[in-house]
Amino acid sequence: MVGIDWPEVLVGFLLGLVPLVARQLYILINYMRTSGRRKYLGVWWTYHRSTTGSGKIIERRVHVRYSLMFDRLTLREKNDPEGGGGSLPLTYSGHISPRQGMVRYVETVDEASHERKVWFLFDPFFDPVEQTVGIYLSLDLRGLPSAGPMMLSRKRVPREQVDSMLNQHVLRVAELLPAIDH
Repeated sequence: MVGIDWPEVLVGFLLGLVPLVARQLYILINYMRTSGRRKYLGVWWTYHRSTTGSGKIIERRVHVRYSLMFDRLTLREKNDPEGGGGSLPLTYSGHISPRQGMVRYVETVDEASHERKVWFLFDPFFDPVEQTVGIYLSLDLRGLPSAGPMMLSRKRVPREQVDSMLNQHVLRVAELLPAIDH
């Protein structure tokens, strides 16, 4: 420890941090200038139809925030157990991809069950977004793939209204059969 010039070592260390700090400031400034990602910040509600049993509407609360460290939108989705049946709530965490055409990809995973879900979220051009419809892909409880429409809404929506909105945005194969001569 004798003969070490501590001020020089400290200045060298701080100069080494300059590129890292500059990069994080650039990411923050770039994020503040792009309103496309900011419109998703906050609390949202997701709705989709269950693939088991009666096909009831499932409602989940989603918190979306911006991660400066990873330069992306991250989310936490919580599914509250209904009826107090003693089941544990599922908590999904994931991220929202940058816009790719009219679609953003939302990938989530539940750490307790290792269940993975992917949403294909249609990203409207207008700002702010109040409601948007997308498609989810997942594995059901039997391990079989399932897919269906889902809705992301800024405000809670009555289940009757959700049911009609989800049915309105479903592309049905039977309606396309006359167009393709089958």
